[in-house]
Order: sequence, then structure tokens, then C-alpha cells
Amino acid sequence: MSEENKAAPAKNKKINKMDGSELKKKMEELGKENHVKSRYYRHLVMRLAELG
Repeated sequence: MSEENKAAPAKNKKINKMDGSELKKKMEELGKENHVKSRYYRHLVMRLAELG
């Protein structure tokens, strides 16, 4: 197995398995990168609202 195959990119954690602090952290990261209009960001906002 080559060195390239060993370093797989990290996948996003499922939104439903994140707690409130993880959601806020991810939203801040996306906000800094100006991805606030992405579908993933909107799903994070909806999940945070569900948690209360």
C-alpha cells in the first residue's frame, strides 16, 4: 500500500450525532470561510434549533 492511500481525507461527522458545542464550532469554521449559504450550513442551523 502506498503512502498516498494511508492519508485519507477526514469525513464530516453526521449532524445528528453532534452536540451543541460541536455544531457551533463547525458553524464558526464555515462562517470564517464564507460558506453561510451552503446546504450543510443550513442543516447545522436547523439541527441547532432542534436541540434548543
